[in-house]
This record gives sequence, C-alpha cells and structure tokens, in this order.
Amino acid sequence: MTTAVVLADVDGHGRLDELVPGPLTADEAGRLSRAMLADVCAVVQRGGADLLVNTLPEAESATRDLLDGALPDPGAAHYEQCVGDNRAARVGNALAHLMTEEDESTVAAVAPTAPLLRRNHLGTLMFIVATMALLRDKLGG
Repeated sequence: MTTAVVLADVDGHGRLDELVPGPLTADEAGRLSRAMLADVCAVVQRGGADLLVNTLPEAESATRDLLDGALPDPGAAHYEQCVGDNRAARVGNALAHLMTEEDESTVAAVAPTAPLLRRNHLGTLMFIVATMALLRDKLGG
C-alpha cells in the first residue's frame, strides 16, 4: 500500500507566512493552515493511502486533537515526530526511512497547503512514486 507523509505545522502559519501581515492576520493564517492540513489528511485517507502525519515534537498533541475530529478514520492515522532541521531534511528523512527501514515501495510527501489535491491526483502520485527514486541534496546528507 502507498504511504503518504503529510508535514504538519499546527502551531504556526504552515507555509502561509508570506500572507502575514497582508491579506491575513496571524490568527487567520493559523486557522487557514490548520483547515488545509485537515482537508489534505482527509483526502489522503479517502484516496486509499496510509496516512503518516509528520509533526514537530511539541505539536503532536495539538495535531492529533485537530485531526481526530476531521479524519474519516482517525484510528488509522499514524503519527511520527519529524527528524531534520529544515523542510527538505524532514521530507528526505521521512521518505528514506519509509523506503529503507519500513520497506515501503510507494511513498509520497504531501504539503498540507495543497488546496487542489484530489483523490485522482493522489492516485497519479502513487503511480509515479512506485518507481523508487530518492533525491538528496548531497551524498550522505
């Protein structure tokens, strides 16, 4: 089965910092970011993939609370604390771990700010990433 990793940031603005200050206040950006996270995670579950939510250690409880009320099957969601000091490292470490340690053959990283993600997009992603390819910024890194 395919595992989709969603990078969660429920305490901040997610990737919406460029909208603050501006069209959104910090509070509005935070609410929008949490709503988008919940929507993307629900799409992943409805699309038939295993959902792995990658969280910051201090935000895991808030992330679980948010998603428990938003997912079709909250008990099927898996949570893992992120490893890495930036977004690229978090994505790379999560995908590499799933492919090398968990023996997953099909994985995808999904941004929680993917507002137009639909089930058919997820199916296409699953097909594309079934061919194992791991991109890294440098060898050994």
